[in-house]
Amino acid sequence: MMIVLQRASIGPEDIDSLPPVGSAIVQTIPRSEGFKISRYSVQFKCCGYDVDLLMTYDWELVNYRRLYRRCRRVKSEQARQWYSVATAKRQVQFMSEQSSNVKDLIKIVKYWAKSPERPWSYSPYTSWTASAKPSSYLLSLLVTRAAELYRKTRGIADVSSDKDKLETLKTFIQLVRQPHLDIYWKKFYEGSRKPYWMSSASRIVLDPANPVNNVAQTGIQDWSVFTAEIVTLADMIGISLM
Repeated sequence: MMIVLQRASIGPEDIDSLPPVGSAIVQTIPRSEGFKISRYSVQFKCCGYDVDLLMTYDWELVNYRRLYRRCRRVKSEQARQWYSVATAKRQVQFMSEQSSNVKDLIKIVKYWAKSPERPWSYSPYTSWTASAKPSSYLLSLLVTRAAELYRKTRGIADVSSDKDKLETLKTFIQLVRQPHLDIYWKKFYEGSRKPYWMSSASRIVLDPANPVNNVAQTGIQDWSVFTAEIVTLADMIGISLM
């Protein structure tokens, strides 16, 4: 959940000038508890749900080029996360533009990832299993790139047949198992121009909406369990990795 403010001329270094939203939230939402207010967010439990309320500015009132210039310059990881919230609209836009067939494949992969049989779903939920859980956004981007690669190889516009879908999922699995990835897009910015501090990463899945967000790092902490577990997806859909 986000609060979008109308003043887009400041950045995280000026966060103290944000309006005091904490008290306003308490007065307007249903009965809630467990409030934790930081410089960047308000966390609480409402109607049984954990809520993270993040604050950002509407950069569409200025332009996203300015946002991208600023976020490339910041050195603090916390500051980069603050800018990441501002790109959420473009993340949604990018995924919404994928075909219905690609979205169906993303649903299959997410269904697999959410199965109680996955190691990161075991109870009790430990820090080790949490670090191995891939985020939904990482899964979505990897499936999207797999579909793009398969379409390019076959010279087709969409992955519409059953064979196309199975081969796309096979490509997705192959991407997950690769020790080195360099995935980026050029829809909103020049993705090949990566920040210097990202050059040492063995896997890069650059957020198409955010030039400083390597989803291969922010979307998962430990790839080893993910790469080992991905073979169960092949078993589930009945494809051979040989």
